[in-house]
Amino acid sequence: MSKDLVTLLTIAGFSVADNLDVINLHKAKLGMPLPEGEPYSYKGIDPVTFAKTITRDFTTRTGIEIRFVSEGKGGYGPRNPADLPDEWEQAQINRFKDIGLPPGVGFGEFLKVGEKPKRVIYRYFFPLYMQERCMKCHGDPATSPTGDKKDITNYYMENYKLGELRGGISVTFPIS
Repeated sequence: MSKDLVTLLTIAGFSVADNLDVINLHKAKLGMPLPEGEPYSYKGIDPVTFAKTITRDFTTRTGIEIRFVSEGKGGYGPRNPADLPDEWEQAQINRFKDIGLPPGVGFGEFLKVGEKPKRVIYRYFFPLYMQERCMKCHGDPATSPTGDKKDITNYYMENYKLGELRGGISVTFPIS
């Protein structure tokens, strides 16, 4: 189930990433060539913002917590401090850095947590590696669309490289 949730979220996020120009370019329409000479205006929708909107509602409705986590890169840290990994998530980031598993492989385990009585939860981590569609915002600052080393969301581009581990999706749910 965790892998299915992660697959759904990555599909949704990648769909937004693949259509950022359509979303932000005036008079652009899905499936049509991009109009030339039209103004470009960031509308606050990007892959992570969109996916986080879905996960917030999903967590409220189901109790299953889904987080996007990243330690950031260089001196920048994560774009949102709330995305800093907890101890378990950081261990998984380190695991995937050290092992270098291929994309599409995650890791999950059952854990006993809390005071007596302890409760059982299942945690799953799915690593996110940089893809071409991610480079527009997280790639080389020299390619900044605004010319100031920032992306369209007004964050500094972190200079990630294709295939580099960016962070991951963390899923936690109670076992009853």
